[in-house]
Amino acid sequence: MVSLGSRRIKMDKLHFFLVTHNILSESGGLTIAAFNQSKLFLDNGHKVTVTTFDYQPNYQSIFQELTDMGRIYPSLEHLNKFEYYRNQNTLPDSKPTAALYEEEANEDVAFFYDSDNKRYCFVDGTLKKVKTYSDARLTAVRYFEFGNQPYLEVNFNKQGFVDRKVWFNQDGHPIQESFYTNDDFCYSTRHFKKKGVSGEFYLFNRKDEKVYAFKGAKAFDRHWLNELAANNAANQTKPIFIAHGQNCGTKVAAINPDHALRFFTIHSNHLEAPYTSGSHVQSKYKPVFENRQSLDGLVVLTEKQKRDILTDFPGEDNIYVIPNPLSVPELYNEARNPLKVIMVTRLEKEKRLDEALHIFSLVVKQLPEATLSIFGKGVEEENLLKLIKQLKLENNVLLKGYSSNIPKEFQKASISMLTSDFEGLPLAGIESLMNGTPIVSYNFNYGASDIIKNGITGYIIEDNDQQKMAEKIIYLLESPAVVAEMSKISRESMMEKYTGDVVYSTWTNVLKSHVSIQV
Repeated sequence: MVSLGSRRIKMDKLHFFLVTHNILSESGGLTIAAFNQSKLFLDNGHKVTVTTFDYQPNYQSIFQELTDMGRIYPSLEHLNKFEYYRNQNTLPDSKPTAALYEEEANEDVAFFYDSDNKRYCFVDGTLKKVKTYSDARLTAVRYFEFGNQPYLEVNFNKQGFVDRKVWFNQDGHPIQESFYTNDDFCYSTRHFKKKGVSGEFYLFNRKDEKVYAFKGAKAFDRHWLNELAANNAANQTKPIFIAHGQNCGTKVAAINPDHALRFFTIHSNHLEAPYTSGSHVQSKYKPVFENRQSLDGLVVLTEKQKRDILTDFPGEDNIYVIPNPLSVPELYNEARNPLKVIMVTRLEKEKRLDEALHIFSLVVKQLPEATLSIFGKGVEEENLLKLIKQLKLENNVLLKGYSSNIPKEFQKASISMLTSDFEGLPLAGIESLMNGTPIVSYNFNYGASDIIKNGITGYIIEDNDQQKMAEKIIYLLESPAVVAEMSKISRESMMEKYTGDVVYSTWTNVLKSHVSIQV
């Protein structure tokens, strides 16, 4: 297990809650940043819990996979809102119910299988139900009325218990969603408005026989966080809640300040185009900025972003610069391919990968053996494949999906490239330099100028200058000795700013200003 290399600084043991909407086994930069933060606090002897709000019956498998990949420590705790209330209301010694749904009447029933592990059940020629399987385990049954209209879906967890039921209207939109304990007690129900828009949530407490009503999912989420904070506030030091993701910021801000310290980390540029001071705040960040005084701290990743916020919102005294920590990667002694360029990014519009492809088409005209490997997934994948074909780059550009060992991939490449419209602080850029891979990047807000020493650890190019980007890439691909020198300096420069020791020391100073802790 790779740690962040932080030297333990003696401090009172604290309980950190890292608040995010959901966790996937194939996670993006924001989630990876939260994982690295969890390692930082665990390395220094604290308790860390990651919280999630979504309905996901497979979290146990997801966290086991993340542990096996070394992305999280086994000691990292996880609480999911639905699992939390299900466990609170479950009686012991329940028997799995999935087997009951497997039973079918033998007469007048035909079974048809397709390639997606589904079984179609017909009675007298009419579709009655569709069963879905995963690894030979029943995961869902969807029931149909005449005319192939679904009216009910029943979901099962890995233990074979009914976990959720969803009812549908004649248009196929959900009208009610109910959640169940292993002994078939309904502990929560959500109603939907027209066209499946989420409506009221209800929470049923088995112990005190109370019903709690919420206007929507966000109100339910806020209630849960307040309950967690109140339950943990009995300790001498308040628990610390850190929101990751714009949808979590206002929820953390709504926690009773008597019960917790509340921080929100901005992982990206908060401004609309052209993404500079004076621009409007992006709509997804407006609720957080409107509630910024309710937070104990608004955390940004660069000094420049802090300056821009203070320019637009003068007088704020709770803005802190704390970059995301990064583990010191193992050196694999890979022979770098002198003609290989790498990008690690979500395949999203704001990453401007179409721009990267046009730049690389200029590179290939002079260096036909040059290659670009792009690691990541996203909604733009199909459009990028079309553009690769249009630019005749099929032999030069590869979309590689996710990798379980990105450091090794960086160390195989000569250089990396960044073409984003905006960032908070490009984690992939820090990771590239930490692995000794110089960067050629556009000069976007925020982070390019913070991590790249122009001409020393890479090159920063004015935005939209494709020709200049291509020229610098070609220069480095033809100059392995220059790349080797940049590589050495790159790794050293990142270790000065982004290792666990540096970042943890900053967090310690911030926390000391809010609570009485012993250091």
